[in-house]
Amino acid sequence: MSMHNDGTVSMGQTKASLFMFATKRDIPYFISGFITMVVASVGSPIQTHIYGKAFDKLSKYITGGYKGFGDFISDIRLLCGLIMVVGVVRMLVTWLSIHIWLILGERQQDRARSRLFSNLMRQKLEWYERKENLMGSMAQVNRCIEEIRDAMSENIALLVQGTSSIILLLISAMISSWSLTLVIMASAPIMAISSIIFGKLTFKYANKENCFSAKASKVLDWSFVSGNLVRLLNGKFKDSVNFNRMVDLSAKAFTRMSISISANQSILRALSFMVFVQGFWFGAYMVSAGKLRIGQVFTAFSSCLILGTHVSTVASVLALLNKGQAAASMIARFLEYDECSSEEESYVEKDFEPIIYGKTLQFRDVGFLYRDAKRPSLQNVTFDIDTDRLTFVLGRSGCGKSTLASLLMKFYNPTSGEIIVDNHNMNNLTSSQVSRFTTLVESNALVFEKSLYENLALGHKEITESEVINACKFAELGPFVDSLKNGIHSKMSTALSGGQMQRIGLARAYLKDSPILILDEALSAVDHNTRKTLYRKIRSWRKKRMTLVISHDLSDVENDDYVLRLESGRIESFTQHTKPVESLGEDEEIGFLTETKDEFEATDSIFSDGTHFNSSSKRDLEAMHDSSELQVLGVLSILKHCYYTIQNKLGIVVGLILSLISGVITPVLSFCFSKLLSNIVDQSTQLPPKEKGAVFWSALVIGLIVADGLIYFTSHFLLAYSSEQWVVELRKKALAVINDQDMSFFSKKYSKPAELVALLMNDSRDLRNLVSEFLSAVLSLIALTLLGLIWSIVSGWKLALVGTSFVPLILLVTISYGMILSRFETKYKDMVGEVEKFNHNAVSGVKTVKAFGLENDFEGDLKEKLIELFAVAKLRACFTGLGFALSEMCTSIATGTILYYGLYLVARFEYSYESMLQVLTLLTFTMASASTLMGSLPEIARGQRAGTLFARILTLNPSPIETSGDKKSWRMAQYGEEIISFKNIDFSYNGEQCSSKKVLRDLSFSIKTGEVVGIVGASGSGKSTTASLIGRLRDCDKGCIRFNGKPIKDLDPLWYRKNVVVVPQSPKFFEGSIWENLTYGIDNSFLDKSFVIECLKLCNIWTLVASLQQGLDTVLDDRSVSSGQLQRLCIARALIREPKLIVFDESTSNLDQENVDIITNLITLGLPKAYPEMTLISITHDVNVMANLPRLLVLKNGEIVQDGTFTSLSQESGEFKRLTTNVM
Repeated sequence: MSMHNDGTVSMGQTKASLFMFATKRDIPYFISGFITMVVASVGSPIQTHIYGKAFDKLSKYITGGYKGFGDFISDIRLLCGLIMVVGVVRMLVTWLSIHIWLILGERQQDRARSRLFSNLMRQKLEWYERKENLMGSMAQVNRCIEEIRDAMSENIALLVQGTSSIILLLISAMISSWSLTLVIMASAPIMAISSIIFGKLTFKYANKENCFSAKASKVLDWSFVSGNLVRLLNGKFKDSVNFNRMVDLSAKAFTRMSISISANQSILRALSFMVFVQGFWFGAYMVSAGKLRIGQVFTAFSSCLILGTHVSTVASVLALLNKGQAAASMIARFLEYDECSSEEESYVEKDFEPIIYGKTLQFRDVGFLYRDAKRPSLQNVTFDIDTDRLTFVLGRSGCGKSTLASLLMKFYNPTSGEIIVDNHNMNNLTSSQVSRFTTLVESNALVFEKSLYENLALGHKEITESEVINACKFAELGPFVDSLKNGIHSKMSTALSGGQMQRIGLARAYLKDSPILILDEALSAVDHNTRKTLYRKIRSWRKKRMTLVISHDLSDVENDDYVLRLESGRIESFTQHTKPVESLGEDEEIGFLTETKDEFEATDSIFSDGTHFNSSSKRDLEAMHDSSELQVLGVLSILKHCYYTIQNKLGIVVGLILSLISGVITPVLSFCFSKLLSNIVDQSTQLPPKEKGAVFWSALVIGLIVADGLIYFTSHFLLAYSSEQWVVELRKKALAVINDQDMSFFSKKYSKPAELVALLMNDSRDLRNLVSEFLSAVLSLIALTLLGLIWSIVSGWKLALVGTSFVPLILLVTISYGMILSRFETKYKDMVGEVEKFNHNAVSGVKTVKAFGLENDFEGDLKEKLIELFAVAKLRACFTGLGFALSEMCTSIATGTILYYGLYLVARFEYSYESMLQVLTLLTFTMASASTLMGSLPEIARGQRAGTLFARILTLNPSPIETSGDKKSWRMAQYGEEIISFKNIDFSYNGEQCSSKKVLRDLSFSIKTGEVVGIVGASGSGKSTTASLIGRLRDCDKGCIRFNGKPIKDLDPLWYRKNVVVVPQSPKFFEGSIWENLTYGIDNSFLDKSFVIECLKLCNIWTLVASLQQGLDTVLDDRSVSSGQLQRLCIARALIREPKLIVFDESTSNLDQENVDIITNLITLGLPKAYPEMTLISITHDVNVMANLPRLLVLKNGEIVQDGTFTSLSQESGEFKRLTTNVM
């Protein structure tokens, strides 16, 4: 779909083509762009024709064909004036044409991004779970979209310009002398063969580069999105190794592609110069035989020489188009459908909209088997629900509760049986239709980076502020909203407590008010009293509506509620609850602790994707200040900052020197050409031949052409290879620097995971041009200018001085244009980054998007962002087109002026025509070099933005908490000795909403080796913050944390994290096998598999793992493993490391009572018995768990207010008793 009424693009099988996103509505752009570019191309043959006419006039004047000097100069003035007029007209037409082509490219980008996002939103959830390397592929596809945009805009424009110029110049040359033109162009078939062969190689290696880059992007996405886990599990080194291997393979593919491109360009360059020699002899013969005039020969030669330049340009463009074709191929592969990807089944009546009131729900022999699972998750499930009472779905972890919810949302289709809602078979409904009458609220409710109002209003076209406020009151968010600076219009971040995020999810569901509501552990993080209040409100709200509550907790069940019990995927019982809650047996869990107040506190889980900015890293990130607009550095400043990352400096120096030599050879060749041409002029004027004849100059020209071809290939390959090595080193260094930052780094502007992945893997490619394009172009221009000045002393100062005087003017125009363009290019890239970040966030939260049926809303948001992007793109297109046009105009005016003055001096006999030809050709090449520099400015501007961001990263100081410490091994504390202590610790998050409010205040406690300690307290008391400080994820503002008798900053982080492990509340794993995830961050080469299995058995998870088809080698996903099972894998992952200290951060919150008992016994009995010197800290809300812990630390407002046993604290009047009074 497109925002410009371009029609809907087919969502069927995608064919790889540069025109894959083009529609009929683009035809006017193609036609107008083609016509204007052809008109602009007409300028070249017209100017060469005028050029030939001028030399005809000179020949006529020398032979006495004019009455006087005035008549000759009058004609020359007219002809040179026409060259300038043609140049001005060509500038205007070129400007318009480039603008049209760039807009056309933007339309392709807009359509590509819209279609990509639309397809992603329409995919089934199973497609996401089966898609390998989704995030890495997305990052690479974003780059491929930009390459298609470039190919469909300036590259197609240059191809049209080059091709039409070649045709028109060929026609011009044929008109002047068809026989001479045919002789000159005899090598055209060889050029075509070379382009075809090397073009295929370019396409092949561009595809390989894209594939390896996508794999590298996958590693980066994991490292940045899961930065907490990567640090806690010592996974930085392993990720760096994997990343380095992928970027090295990508660089290898790029190197081979560079060889193909450089070889093709050098061959075509040599052949385009060589035509001059073969044409010279034939032209000389035709002039001496009187069959051609000197003007005809000059016109043919000028046309063919310029034609050769255009051939080289077309060759370069074709290489870029081959890369664009490779990009199109990757996008097509990404958009391909498989058997599970189509959202709309062919048999669904798409125009049919069911009327659902949520009166009845029927399961008929429903079974479901996840792919690669040996046992079905649901078997022969049959039940009917036709009640307006709450229906609780209970069962132990992995029994199929969440699978049932997923089937109701039609995230998956049943393997067998059918589900019927209000007499509508769900097999005949689409997922989008189901989401309109069903709402799923999960435990990990997703909060987007929007205002609270926008978060709640998602999915509603019109909603008032009062409705949003009422929803907040319903979800007990009133005090939280009151604490926000801008109320419901305050921007949300992930720095929210779990309870607050869950209540936002509930408020969102309240506003949607669908006939069927599914609450999947939706209030598990809310305190007991608030949860009771919310369930009372839910019962009142959901009268005469169907509501399913998925839980393993019976404490919220009231009399007359229905209870559906699942066991191993089968229905164990389905009854109406009549037993009083007080008399529930031991197998039912009881509540969570009470929240003392509901104001904003950044006490999110340490594994939240949210990050905070604290004082310690503020000093380190002074260079990364949040300015509203990025201050782009100059090219030389970027190279200065990044100089130490350039490994192959010799290669760059040699490449630049060879590039300089190649640039100097060009005017030397022009000098030799002028010598050859002067022989033809001598023949036309019957002058005697010179001492050094045509044979000498022809042989010299051939030698120079061969040398130039070899030098051109070597210089371009060396610069491409060396610049790629530089980019690879930049990527590696940047990742190393980022790994040395604490988690606050990711909260800064330009430092979000999606932005960093795009910078390191996509934008870094633009940096190549700073070396391979900018430096070589500048050096060539300087060399040619100096050569022009030297030549002025040797050949005559007047004409050379006039010519070189244009160079400062062109440089001034170039610098001014570059500064303006850089601004627009940076703004444009920032907007592109926003779009890509939006896509990343939407895909990351796709389950919430689908559960609330928000696909259309997100597509609408993307459309708005694309409209903003397109507005900036139009300004960018205008100024980019101006740059191309100015280079054309400057060259034309300079050429006309130099030609006029040169002929004027020859006519006055102050110059010989030979000297005039030498200086004229030299200055023409100088102007061409200057215009080339101007034409490359758009690419250089993109490179400047990327270079600036890299420079800012590379200048960051390492975070002390992440890098400082002695690497030597320390004697571990013995049993009974102090293992960890907090002394006078203050800590505050300096985030957007948190201000500088202290989360921990003068916190002090100590724990001895072998102790089992619980840390308890109300939500917001600082428990998870304490865990994050123990894990060295952040630094405290004041005080000292000691481990093993030493300040943790004095201990090597790698050694420290080998001995201290944190088990998170929310389990997180990467796309890999169970074995790879369990052994992540440790050396598994000597790891005993039986020991791993024993740890899995201790956590009651080995039976599940063994049941999978590939056992430990099974690729881990959340399709066949419940959240409770994933939590047990997390605990097993910690045990495998055999640490000295384990922190369990609410690690039993997602487990059923049986597994809670197993893990509690493991913490309190099993591990202390097996490892007497292992220290265990359990952060918990569960009173049953507390009762089994020998020591409890009670936190309140960031301070330890009580310390004792469960029994003693229960008998004391204080915070602990107040918290547990209502739940014990």
